[in-house]
Amino acid sequence: MWWKTTSRRSRKAAQPSATGLLDESFLRRLERLSLNANRALRGGLSGAHPSLRRLPAPTFSDHRPYSASDDLRYVDWNAYARQEHLFLKLGETEQDVPAHILLDRSASMQYGQGDQHKLHYGRMLLAALGYLALASGDRLTAAAFDTTLAPPWGPTQGKAAALDLLRHASAIAPGGDSRIGDVLHRYTRERSGGLIVLISDLWTIGDVDAALRAATPPRWQLLLLHLLHPDELLPPLHGDLELEDSESADRVQIIADPATIERYRQRMRQWCSLLESACARRGAAYHRLTTDQPLERSVIPYLRHRQALSG
Repeated sequence: MWWKTTSRRSRKAAQPSATGLLDESFLRRLERLSLNANRALRGGLSGAHPSLRRLPAPTFSDHRPYSASDDLRYVDWNAYARQEHLFLKLGETEQDVPAHILLDRSASMQYGQGDQHKLHYGRMLLAALGYLALASGDRLTAAAFDTTLAPPWGPTQGKAAALDLLRHASAIAPGGDSRIGDVLHRYTRERSGGLIVLISDLWTIGDVDAALRAATPPRWQLLLLHLLHPDELLPPLHGDLELEDSESADRVQIIADPATIERYRQRMRQWCSLLESACARRGAAYHRLTTDQPLERSVIPYLRHRQALSG
């Protein structure tokens, strides 16, 4: 993005500490929630997510005719008494779903200070949502990327791995340029499917439809978390400026008067609307977040309200 490094001084913004991402009490409260996975995704035979599978079960959701190899425990004897035909009770099974959390660590994520620093905030999001997946029994893989994918963490299941996940998230180092579409295509080609949570400022996503095509239903379910700093929505700029792109190093000179800032804000609204529309066409969920929103008091309730989380 052009104005991320407004004058050379912004390159030297203080970097937040990577330790102590989430406190224990917050993690305990997260255990009541889970990532909301589409029923059409195919996971394992144990877990907290509903599926489309119908298997013999004591709880009824449908019938099928009895065959000689079926277990008599699942016969609907009430139906037999009425119709004198044997039917098997089918119940909806629950499943675990492979969860994949990908965090953009590119140079454009190096903006802000303290808890509003974008990469630091992204680390916290990865840790919180990853913990939800582990607590729900899902198989979790987490990785950071710029032009390429860093060595991933996982796949791993169970809360016993939570501390190792937090260490991994804390250690995610800044990167360089990013190629979001290329990384997403390579990642999905090498894996069988599941729920992908992509955390990024999306400045280098390029052709949005082409990028999203890599992670479409029914094999994949994509949750796109568009992470921005408040300054990226309302730039605190004024006067004659030379702006430098934080990744490409391209420069442009502008006069940051009120009219210019208003045109920028209009373009930003249009861009976010384009992203949301593209996600809707491709069966993905889009949510825009800003780093001034407290994770526990704002972001988690917001994602739950938008049905990205359940519980």
